[in-house]
Amino acid sequence: KESKETPKTQKPKEKTKEKPESSKKHKGKKETKEKDGADASEPNEESKYNSFNKFAKLCEVIATMSKYSDKSAAVKMFISRDDYDGDMLTLVRLLLPGVDQRVYNIKEKQIIKHFATIFDLPPEDLLNEYKNDGDVSKVIRDAMEKNNLSRVTKGNWSIEKASRIVVDRWLNKLTELTKDDEQIAHLKFAAKRMSPLELQYLLRLVMKDLRINAGVKHILDGLNSCAYEAFQSCRDLAEIVDRAKKGQFGDIAITMEVGIRLGTPVLPMLVSYIIRAMYREHIAQR
Repeated sequence: KESKETPKTQKPKEKTKEKPESSKKHKGKKETKEKDGADASEPNEESKYNSFNKFAKLCEVIATMSKYSDKSAAVKMFISRDDYDGDMLTLVRLLLPGVDQRVYNIKEKQIIKHFATIFDLPPEDLLNEYKNDGDVSKVIRDAMEKNNLSRVTKGNWSIEKASRIVVDRWLNKLTELTKDDEQIAHLKFAAKRMSPLELQYLLRLVMKDLRINAGVKHILDGLNSCAYEAFQSCRDLAEIVDRAKKGQFGDIAITMEVGIRLGTPVLPMLVSYIIRAMYREHIAQR
């Protein structure tokens, strides 16, 4: 009896010891995967329209358009494709960096010095290029391409918040960094995982100027011809994008009602116009 009982008592002990060890190993694998999740070679499983590479190329297209109406048309074509399933709100927010309230504690000359350190290039050369060109993002892109400093042709960065490598999250982190070594490490992380084109537009987001010569009206006109007027009254991009997706901009009175319904501040010069529009709608319904 004793010989039979001992193995029975030993087996559960062995199992209880093995389970925590295997779970620890499993957790360890998860942790390493999370740390290494920023690998540029890892495939992006999200919508292709959430790709930051596509965002950068859209900016390039908009920049080449000379007419403002064509710039709006480019935005409209991008979001009106039959298979479009991207994050429209984040897309619009990124296309309007001037509306963004985030503050980045970094200036153009600091960026030059940081990338001179990252790329091991003479800072004087980059500074001279910047003085001649005036566009720090283009200087960094040109330096990457001329010196073959990037092996990435298309990064897997996304604008979607559910992604592992998110531009928005990277920008949020940058707002917290004030020391040179912290900023250099953060910029280096992006430089290793982005193509020169993508890095150029990431830096332009930091500078809050995409250099596409398109203002709020031109971008929002790409959503709907009434979207800009509605934005002037409510200043809520989420509401504007939601209405654009639902096709709720059919009537100017309904458009101007957005600000009142939300209870958000309305521009003084629009108050009388909104009241008249609402009154006309009320009379029409009687």
